[in-house]
Amino acid sequence: MDKKTVVSILRDEKQDNRQKFSVLLMALNQAPAKNFALTAHYNRVGYSEKNLKAIVYDVKKSYSISPADLSKFEKTPAKKVDIKTTLENLEEELLATEIEELSDLQVKSLAYNLATELEHDFENEDIDSLKEFLQVLKEKLHAELLAKEKEIDSDSEPVQKDKLQLEEYNEELKAMDIENAQYNDIKKLAFGLANEINIDFPNKRADTLKAFLTEQKKSLANEA
Repeated sequence: MDKKTVVSILRDEKQDNRQKFSVLLMALNQAPAKNFALTAHYNRVGYSEKNLKAIVYDVKKSYSISPADLSKFEKTPAKKVDIKTTLENLEEELLATEIEELSDLQVKSLAYNLATELEHDFENEDIDSLKEFLQVLKEKLHAELLAKEKEIDSDSEPVQKDKLQLEEYNEELKAMDIENAQYNDIKKLAFGLANEINIDFPNKRADTLKAFLTEQKKSLANEA
């Protein structure tokens, strides 16, 4: 990954923070001067706002990116606006509302505002029909939220498995006498760990793999 690409990633404010963390971790792994221990550290600790700021600093340092590099082609910042749309605000209001506790005037106001945003036409505009409209819409929104929560939970399962696998490799590394270990054992563990933390080796020589495992072991000892 070249410096220009990394600068573009750092300046992308539209990218989700978790996704940006993953992309920056990839950039750190592909930096001209690789630091196995640093890459392994970020793989272990994972995303957080604090870790995102830290990896941004390390990526800038690894690619020699200065403030001037980041501002060279910077456009005038756009005026900040409320990210939430009128519809989203109305839907949040509906989810937080007990419909039966609303006055007739409040029912009409909320129902008509939502109908305007959804481009919905009422066949009947009596209070009971408006309440039914709000209730059906509220149930639909609840169902969508539950579906999103299930999707997030299912997405997190592979991450948990990956963490367990990495922990097993780390325990094996702690117990290994690297200098006296057989090459096949060194190769198996080194490539297993490298696969978990997205690291590519320049070659498969024993000294390269031993150096990687030694750095990993030192990093584990420092974090203990």
